[in-house]
Amino acid sequence: MDKSIKVLSIPMFSIRLVDLRYSNSDIYIEDVHEFTFIKTIRKTLSNILKCSMQSIVLFHPNNPSLKQIELTDKQTLHDLKISNNDGCLQYSLKSASPITISGSISNSNILALNMPSPNDSNNSTMVAISPANVGTSGVYFVENISSRRKSAVFKPFDEEQGMVNNPKGFTNAPLKSNFKPGQGIIREYAAYLLDWENFCKIPKTQLAHIEDESFHYQTDTYPKLGALQEFVQDSEEISSFGLNLFSD
Repeated sequence: MDKSIKVLSIPMFSIRLVDLRYSNSDIYIEDVHEFTFIKTIRKTLSNILKCSMQSIVLFHPNNPSLKQIELTDKQTLHDLKISNNDGCLQYSLKSASPITISGSISNSNILALNMPSPNDSNNSTMVAISPANVGTSGVYFVENISSRRKSAVFKPFDEEQGMVNNPKGFTNAPLKSNFKPGQGIIREYAAYLLDWENFCKIPKTQLAHIEDESFHYQTDTYPKLGALQEFVQDSEEISSFGLNLFSD
């Protein structure tokens, strides 16, 4: 009598996540199975988008009973009848408004972006956001409402040159070789991190999510991921100088 035990393997597949905020930004998560929890997918997505799990909302687009209902962490793909590569979920980020910047922004303080709450309302500074008419990408000044001083500059990744929400007519404009649309904010953040002891005087920079009606949207507003940089007063724009000043 054959007493061998057969181990059944669970088929693995990938699932497509569709961003409800704008098109052409689908994300694929590999190596999921029928019994993968929604919590696991939200955690993976939060790592990809660099945002908190609490800000991510997931929906099921093909199930009429679940289409307008936020999925819960304890649900599995099996519960949603998703078992192969044809599976799809929709996601968005929860809105949070108004915007506040906590702490003073100065040459000795790193930027900190937080949404207001009853517990920290006394420690937050209300700000106004306005577009800056410079460059080929979306750039916005963050201004302290009480002092009327510019505190920071925000550059959303989806408004960079070549990105779908570029507000200056450069949606399909080509970039230099080895540069891809949407990478600008990562490069600026990396430059700040690599500026040892501020030798190159790169303004303090961090990645942040901000939502404001002045940003360029195709449909509804939502918190945008971008580079938030300390504002530094300039004396001239770089375009005013010849390139030979920056070469050996």
